[in-house]
Amino acid sequence: MNRVAFVVLITLISVVFVTLVQTLPPSPLPANVPVNEFSAERAIRHIQVIAKQPHPTGSPANNIVRDYILAQLKRLNLETETQREGDLENVMGRIAGIHSEDAVLLTAHLDSTITSPGAMDDGSGVAVLLETARALMSDARMRNTVLFLFTDYEEGGLYGTKTFIAHHPWTKDVKVVRSCVEKVHRV
Repeated sequence: MNRVAFVVLITLISVVFVTLVQTLPPSPLPANVPVNEFSAERAIRHIQVIAKQPHPTGSPANNIVRDYILAQLKRLNLETETQREGDLENVMGRIAGIHSEDAVLLTAHLDSTITSPGAMDDGSGVAVLLETARALMSDARMRNTVLFLFTDYEEGGLYGTKTFIAHHPWTKDVKVVRSCVEKVHRV
């Protein structure tokens, strides 16, 4: 191999290596990181509670999951509400902004299918939101309001989301929505 080809090959390998390293996700943080940082280890503890068994809307197991989420939000001193319509019951938490009622809505669904304990769909999303709320409450207050919406009866047709949008007064403040399974959308 001539010298020019060798230099080009080494340069190409270096560029590929640097690109791969820069695109890797960060390592999960343990529970002993500072309280204002997100910890994957703390989040996984929520999944261990939430995903013990299938918990479809209207089931006793779903009541346990909903009560757990509500208790976690109250423990963090968030303003909390529930929204009931038929069998579904959404859980909401609110961190008021110091300069604006304009809100960022973070959402995940709390129900599972009848055949799955829902660790990935959507226990992981619920855990991310609970750990995010914990980290945000341990730091300085934010400029804008942050809303946490845990919807119910999503597996049956997105009814929890539809109920929140159609009937809850907090929707008027929402400017940005972030779902644990979707990209950011402006409303």
